[in-house]
Amino acid sequence: MKRFSVKGLVIAPVLALVLLSGCVAVGVGSVTISYSSGEQLSSSEHAYVRYSDGTVTQANDPAQGMNSAVTTTDSSKTIVGGYVSDGTVSWVPGFNANSTSYVNLSAIEANKPSLPVGYVVQGKPIADSAHPGFTSVPYNIYGTDGNLVNGQTEVFISSADPNTVFYNIDVNDTNFGGITTVRNGFSWHTVNGMVSFSIQGNPSDIANIPLSFHSGQALISPVLTGLSDAGVTIAAPSAGSAPVNAAAVEAATANPDFTVTGVTWNEALTASGKFKASQAYTATVTLTSKSGTSFLTQGVTPTAAGSTGVSAATTSGTGEGNTVTFTATYGATAPLALGSIAVSKQPAKLSYVEGTDGVLELDGMIVTETNNDGTTVDVPFASGTADGYTTSPANGTALTVALHDGAPVTITHTASGKTTGTNPLTVVTDLVPIGTASIVGVTPPVRGASPVSAIAATNEYTAAIAWSPAASVFAPSTVYTATITLTPKAGYTLTGVSKNFFTVAGASSVTNDADSGIVTAVFPATAAAPSPIGTAAIVGVTPPVRNASPVSAIAATNEYTAAIAWSPAASVFAPSTAYTATITLTPKAGYTLTGISKNFFTVAGAASVTNNADSGIVTAVFPATASMPSSGGSSAPVNDTPVVSTDGTLTLPVGHTGEVSLDDAVKVSIPAGATDKELKLTIQKLTNTQQLLTDDEVLASPVFEILKNFSENFSKPVTLTFAFDPKALSGTQKAVVCYYDEAKKAWVEVGGTVNGNHITAEVNHFTKYAVMVVGEGASQPADPGQGFSDVAGHWAEQGIKEAVGAGFVKGYPDGTFKPNQTVTRAEFAVMLANALQLHGDGAKLTFKDSAEIGDWAREAIASAVKAGIIHGYEDGTFRPNAVITRAEMATMIATATGLKIEADADTGFADDAGIPAWARGGVALVKETGIVQGKGGNRFAPQDHATRAEAVTVLLNLLAQASKGNAVSG
Repeated sequence: MKRFSVKGLVIAPVLALVLLSGCVAVGVGSVTISYSSGEQLSSSEHAYVRYSDGTVTQANDPAQGMNSAVTTTDSSKTIVGGYVSDGTVSWVPGFNANSTSYVNLSAIEANKPSLPVGYVVQGKPIADSAHPGFTSVPYNIYGTDGNLVNGQTEVFISSADPNTVFYNIDVNDTNFGGITTVRNGFSWHTVNGMVSFSIQGNPSDIANIPLSFHSGQALISPVLTGLSDAGVTIAAPSAGSAPVNAAAVEAATANPDFTVTGVTWNEALTASGKFKASQAYTATVTLTSKSGTSFLTQGVTPTAAGSTGVSAATTSGTGEGNTVTFTATYGATAPLALGSIAVSKQPAKLSYVEGTDGVLELDGMIVTETNNDGTTVDVPFASGTADGYTTSPANGTALTVALHDGAPVTITHTASGKTTGTNPLTVVTDLVPIGTASIVGVTPPVRGASPVSAIAATNEYTAAIAWSPAASVFAPSTVYTATITLTPKAGYTLTGVSKNFFTVAGASSVTNDADSGIVTAVFPATAAAPSPIGTAAIVGVTPPVRNASPVSAIAATNEYTAAIAWSPAASVFAPSTAYTATITLTPKAGYTLTGISKNFFTVAGAASVTNNADSGIVTAVFPATASMPSSGGSSAPVNDTPVVSTDGTLTLPVGHTGEVSLDDAVKVSIPAGATDKELKLTIQKLTNTQQLLTDDEVLASPVFEILKNFSENFSKPVTLTFAFDPKALSGTQKAVVCYYDEAKKAWVEVGGTVNGNHITAEVNHFTKYAVMVVGEGASQPADPGQGFSDVAGHWAEQGIKEAVGAGFVKGYPDGTFKPNQTVTRAEFAVMLANALQLHGDGAKLTFKDSAEIGDWAREAIASAVKAGIIHGYEDGTFRPNAVITRAEMATMIATATGLKIEADADTGFADDAGIPAWARGGVALVKETGIVQGKGGNRFAPQDHATRAEAVTVLLNLLAQASKGNAVSG
């Protein structure tokens, strides 16, 4: 340990300043440092001389028994102070320098800080009034514990800019004629954790000066910008307005140095969370520093625009991310005032008969007052009146048709003059008995049809209908009775209606009591149940003969219609080939397949004929055709007969002419020599074509995809003939044949010659073709109820109109139908129930997610469950809001037909393997009956989502099956 005394110490006046931090000396070659009696430096502590360039010279320790020592300094540098350091902390001890020209260092350990410097926070620069042209910059010096340092920590400030000038703020230097300014750097010490430096320039210049800080030889980092201003923008409270939160104040304030992290309104709000009237409010605001800044521990000045006062700020934490909290006070909001009135509950009676019960009664009416702060008060009109209000007409006024029919009652708040009104009054003269006897809209019961469930209102009454016995579909050989309940409209009465006054077309008897609207209509018994088809022989099927064309149609009988398909498909029967005919029989009205025995049907010339019990699918296998004859070494016979097909497929040998058609809608004629290859041609009618059309493109025919087995164009023109709908044209519009350019995704006009409702064009290649409408259209007549803006030209347009007309589906309020929008399971269940007219009490819904089924769909789903059409999922849910898949839709439809479903049936679709096992039988059935069609490439696409247009189409097909006499479940 070292102990020193100042006894006998004498040094030059210029040297008397060097160990006082902040003293400035130039041209000094040596300094003498002495220590007060009892002062000592530990073995780890040393004194240092600081130069303006930041370098230091370690002072010599006094010799044994001495209290001072001389240290050689660099006379070419400017001395700006000195300090003591133990290698961890650096500080300025106490000192005493006077005209006797010596420095006495004291309080060395007393001024020693506890911890080294952690970081610096710069305060707000202000002009130095004592030193014009200079700016005083305060700095808070924090220790490594985050608190302001104690003791007299040495702080050396320096600038990389050699033109930066610091003012010598040591007042002792001026006592000895010291130097007032210095460049590069300056040393001083903290007082209560803070130190200030005076730097040449304006306050706005400080941010652009590159400054660094050291304590001893340790660099101080980081250097944060200290925040003293805490101004925020807060919308002042007003009665009825919503209080702003922290996010709103942050957006309005947008200060880059802090974030508004809390705004709490301390006084009560209204029940709806608005500012009350006549209420003074205070808001507690919390701000958090960011972006290299820190709120000063002391001296933060908060402001809030529009407030009447702001409390002192409280700083919490240190460094970037610390917070300040203060409270802003606002004056009282506006006094409570009535803003508006409205009738929240109408009078119990709004309809009157002049001269009979025509005295105005406002009993039960409630008027709700809304004040300027959003609070409300309900004012009941007990006995038709309320204090503070007048009405026109007044309660108890005798009403007349001339003055009051269709007019509201005006209610006036007497004090404010604010008004509101009731719903219009209905005032009529004496009631008139219903005078129209005929009740229209009741269709007589027909076996297999659905009962009428609603009767349209007339100008005299509304009506409801109920059937006995209750049925979703009329049974055979049954007498049904309709009970019709008529309710008079305003101005009409049942009083005066005579006994048995009403009539219902088709009823065998119609009765009603006098003065009664309960009408009973009894109808004749429905037709008896259909008889099983009794004719076994299917005629008109010519056995296959080599080079002959297959039979493509079978004439209908009085019991059924029939369709035929050949396997393998062929336009001309090949040699040495066994062919199978699949014949589909559809019973006519009065006939059924139920009761048909297994293998009942016969086909002349077939080697075997099979059918399942109760089935009209007949399979006839014929013997192989004759083999090809051989003559003179020639392997192919000469045959100039055209090859003709009507099923949309054609195989044309080289050198032959051919003709293939599909449903009389399109015909393709191929001349001989059009190609030097065997031609295999297919025609497919596309059903989902919306993606091929723009909004302004209109079809006059379906879209057909015509394909061949090679890519080359024909060497001779091929003729296409299309049937089209002339009603699709208007004004100067015309029909043209177009093909779809797959590369450009656009339709290309071919042209064509029109002959009646057919158009013919010549082409040299195959792709998608259609007849389209071109030219300006004339105005179209209105189509009430079906004039949807998005179905014109849609492939399902006609079906959509039929479905809307049938009443089992509706459009949207904006005038659209949205044909390509997907359908949920609940929506399809409603469509299906409406189509089948499933009404009455349904089954109790026990699905786990029954609560998710909307009221609008609940009755329909319950009826479908009762009818056995809907069963839900294995986990006990129905999933009403899930989009229905084609597999699910096909299963519901198949169940609704009431026909037998073969669980292991082969659907015949190319993607049969992808059809779920639970759906395969249903898919096969709806395909077999023609209710549901496949997609391109003979795919069923079971997981595709069904659209509204597809749903409408299959439901119409289902109803078509019902009209043919096929069973349809109810």
